[in-house]
Amino acid sequence: MTIQLINGHFNPQEALDILTQMVYVKIQFHENKIKHSDSEEDIKTREKRIKDLQRELY
Repeated sequence: MTIQLINGHFNPQEALDILTQMVYVKIQFHENKIKHSDSEEDIKTREKRIKDLQRELY
């Protein structure tokens, strides 16, 4: 399946807002997966990914 997520022209502030919101959605996705995971390895991997996303955002 192919889905085009972003299409258009955005000024720098709009682009930053869109990308920031996308990062927050990805973080929320991983947090929800952690809540429903029984695997310690999966939890650690997702926690690392969340930290990486936060670091990239800031």
